[in-house]
Amino acid sequence: MPIYEFECLDCGHNTEILMAINESELVACGNCGGRNLKKLLSAHAAVSPTGRFPENAADRCCG
Repeated sequence: MPIYEFECLDCGHNTEILMAINESELVACGNCGGRNLKKLLSAHAAVSPTGRFPENAADRCCG
């Protein structure tokens, strides 16, 4: 199951929740219990086989 990150629009609290994709309507804020949540775009991690990024990685990113 993926981890989703949400921001509560009622109290501003951010939380990460491990859940199935079809459970998003069941989510409530862990701080205030509100259901007025916005799904955030989370940062992703990448692992290189060498343990470091290529020096010219920016040249190949995004076209």
